Amino acid sequence: MVGAPHSFDVIAPHSAASAWSDMSSTVIRIHAQAPAKPAWGEPCNGCGVCCLSEPCPAGVWVSRRRHGACTAVQWDGHRYRCGLVDAVRPWLRTFMRRWIAAGRGCDSDAQAF
Repeated sequence: MVGAPHSFDVIAPHSAASAWSDMSSTVIRIHAQAPAKPAWGEPCNGCGVCCLSEPCPAGVWVSRRRHGACTAVQWDGHRYRCGLVDAVRPWLRTFMRRWIAAGRGCDSDAQAF
């Protein structure tokens, strides 16, 4: 992980609620140079919002936590990447990429403000 300045962004889970007070929110720490979060279903750009707000199933297994930032997420200087994909043996990478849904598009309904 590259040591660099961080900024705080507020992330609110998508909600049909009509008022802000009805929505729960969480503050997560995101690198100041991280790309903006894409819309749901758009290609992943490495913004890190999903992994920093909660771990995926693979992240739960490695992080041993179901809430908070995944311990496997890494900043590479330009974008966030899953450290699990890079850490496993080459023949396991395809399985790991499938497990984290890499290349499937943004599946985080969180909204960055």
